[in-house]
Amino acid sequence: MHFKTESTRQKLLYTYARYGMNAVFIGNNPKVTQIVTASIHDRWPDATIHIAQNGDSGLKLIKETVPEVVLLHPDFTDMSLSQAIQKLRSISHTVPLLVLSYGGDETEVVTALDTGADYYVRLPCGSDEIATRIWVLLRRTNRPGLNHKQEGRIQSGALSINPSTYGAFLDKGRLVLSSAEFRLLHLLARNRDTVVTHQTLKQTIWGDRVEATVVGKYIYRLRKKLGDDPRHPHWIESIHGVGYRFIGPAPSQAETP
Repeated sequence: MHFKTESTRQKLLYTYARYGMNAVFIGNNPKVTQIVTASIHDRWPDATIHIAQNGDSGLKLIKETVPEVVLLHPDFTDMSLSQAIQKLRSISHTVPLLVLSYGGDETEVVTALDTGADYYVRLPCGSDEIATRIWVLLRRTNRPGLNHKQEGRIQSGALSINPSTYGAFLDKGRLVLSSAEFRLLHLLARNRDTVVTHQTLKQTIWGDRVEATVVGKYIYRLRKKLGDDPRHPHWIESIHGVGYRFIGPAPSQAETP
């Protein structure tokens, strides 16, 4: 992670120390618990880390502490990884979630991201990588203590996208989107009429942990939910060999939030 100046970095780190960042870690492995604790405290020395050894107690902690970030190591036995993520997202649509795992295959990675995880980090890795992933998510989601203007609703014809609630509506009906699908739609829509490359989409939403083909798979699913025909697109246009472009109607003056 690069900062324009070291003073800016220190100022933002101090802001989180001042506001007392809360984090929740769900996992049963002492080694992973130690890695997570060290990663957070190295970057945010005054952070409070709440630890739960199973999914149920972890979900209770999330309700009680309202954390800025949740980290999850799927070695608990009371529920599956997908169940844990789904239940977490029923509590909060927006809290940043990192899944850390030693043995996850490509199917587990895609399932975790599709269900609602923001990042999937394969272990072993350095504490700096975990801290950097957390930092990126804190900035992206505009958590308390960071001085970023919250993004407003995007209106394009009958399509409405609200990043603050992870809600998307088409013809007044709510689109049932996974976390990854929503972020993909939002990224394209906020760059309306601009081609966003395959690499940019993959890096922004999934990082380096998935195959390049995952972008096309999610575009296919997103188009299906939007009722969009790739041969005669109304919302998402393919630019062969480059990427995709959102071509939905520009908002009228009355529609601009």
